[in-house]
Amino acid sequence: MNLAPWPAGRGGFVAVLIPALDEEAALPLVLTAIPREAVGSVIVVDNGSTDRTAHVAREASATVIHEPRRGYGAACLAGLAALRQRPPRSSRFSTPTAAPIRPSCRGCSSRFSPATPSS
Repeated sequence: MNLAPWPAGRGGFVAVLIPALDEEAALPLVLTAIPREAVGSVIVVDNGSTDRTAHVAREASATVIHEPRRGYGAACLAGLAALRQRPPRSSRFSTPTAAPIRPSCRGCSSRFSPATPSS
């Protein structure tokens, strides 16, 4: 697999890896919550889904990796293996049920913290 070069002018050098198994319904919520200006790459590792998880991820411009070995660990390792050709400065593992992420400080793209709900 060939990953595109890090985009110029974006926060870049941060990769978000999302292991996913049958997450067609939840995945759009996670993907739209990712601050694209601070993230250079989003990789969804499809862990043998029987629904449209991979299709939903591709439609949201995520790179899809297929990992047939079931399990969170196998999916994470497959995502990391895909990043070897272009390692990021930082990686974030997320699941479709995790809290959305946002930069922890204004203009800071290499440190992330869970988003807090606004009231």
